[in-house]
Amino acid sequence: MGSCCSRSEAGFLPLDAAQQHVVMGQNQPLRREPVVWHSRVTVTEGQLRGKRDTFWDTAPVYDGRKEIWDALKAAVEAAEKEEYDLAQAILDGANISLPTGQLTDAYDELGNRYSIPVYCLNGPTTTPDINEKGHPHSQAPGPAPQGSPKHPRDHEGTRAVVKVRLSTTGKDIRVALSSMDTVEDLKRLLEREHGLDPQRTTMLYFGRVVRNKTRIQTLKIPKGHVIQAVVT
Repeated sequence: MGSCCSRSEAGFLPLDAAQQHVVMGQNQPLRREPVVWHSRVTVTEGQLRGKRDTFWDTAPVYDGRKEIWDALKAAVEAAEKEEYDLAQAILDGANISLPTGQLTDAYDELGNRYSIPVYCLNGPTTTPDINEKGHPHSQAPGPAPQGSPKHPRDHEGTRAVVKVRLSTTGKDIRVALSSMDTVEDLKRLLEREHGLDPQRTTMLYFGRVVRNKTRIQTLKIPKGHVIQAVVT
């Protein structure tokens, strides 16, 4: 099968695999600890950000499936914020396997390999302008939108039934929406009918995080497909 290995980077030294005590296998759950690595040279926050942006912009061009790269990027961002349950849900939703339990080495369901450089997962120990957890861009969530939420049926548009899988129960439910409704409307409906906190609920489709302002109709969800509601 195709291989999606990243280009080697001079000067970056991840810890030896033997030091990490990794148990090899077909698939391992995501390890709930940051990847530790060292750099021979000083790397500023700006340089690190630039290298990450370059990797994520160019990786899908070389090989692999774009939707898998998108899912891996979302999982990396969640893991960097220590939202490991969300990261694992993203990986599971996209059928991504981690033989070592680390995001540095991943496979899709077709057997294609995706290698992510360590500098995309965490900052090096020598980086002066990055915090100890490697979070150069962490942002606090914004305040909840003000105003009375609209019921999905108040919107114009065609009716649609969406299947949603709740992480709290593992069960699938069917929700009637308008095609003009947004993901935010869906979250508020789940809050009213199932008690899910919108501020703690992340919607995933095909392994990708779906933003609040996204209209349901733009997702073009085939019959039988599932949107995941992950509560963190």
